[in-house]
Amino acid sequence: TPTLEQRAAALPNYQPTGLTQVVYGRQDEGLVFPRGATQPARRVWTAKRETLRWRDRETGAQLAVSYPAEEVTLIPVSGQ
Repeated sequence: TPTLEQRAAALPNYQPTGLTQVVYGRQDEGLVFPRGATQPARRVWTAKRETLRWRDRETGAQLAVSYPAEEVTLIPVSGQ
């Protein structure tokens, strides 16, 4: 995933000023067995909205872009 600085590279006079992530939902999808793994993992799905903000150093103009995002996280589970 590109960093805030990388995303702002196309706007030479703009400086990144913030990143906000609002989580709308999270769901535990249970255990999965990833290929090549020696132990199961818990699959967690997250729905969120990310907002990136920039400010022009010369004019003070501001720019904000919001978009929905989904993320799946695999959390290792130890079999004790």
